[in-house]
Amino acid sequence: MTNFYNYWLLKLLIIYVIVFLFHNLLTNSYFYFSIIDSFTLSYLLNFIFSLISILILIFFTNKKAEYLAFVFFLISGFKFLLFYKLLYPKFRYDGETKIDEVLTFFIPYALGLILEILIVENKLKKKNYN
Repeated sequence: MTNFYNYWLLKLLIIYVIVFLFHNLLTNSYFYFSIIDSFTLSYLLNFIFSLISILILIFFTNKKAEYLAFVFFLISGFKFLLFYKLLYPKFRYDGETKIDEVLTFFIPYALGLILEILIVENKLKKKNYN
């Protein structure tokens, strides 16, 4: 059981680091990127909350799999509201929201959602809940 967690958590970390470095390389090369603190904060918070939500979702696959979809949507909504409260004021500070600011939020957010879905799907397949 521990191998499953270690494998997916390490995979989560590696994918987030690779996407972060690639996104950072592209934004520094092609855009004037003045919100590097929000950029790093976005990836860091998305990684932490994805990790927490994966642990919660795995707990529900082990105990109450019938509530898994409801819990997933609650966690996703909570993450979106939290990032809206934390990052949106920084993006609106100059009076406009640019495409690089939108991508700073949505790339790590979408990455986290995709990885959460893949991990829970893999866990459910191993439990034979098909």
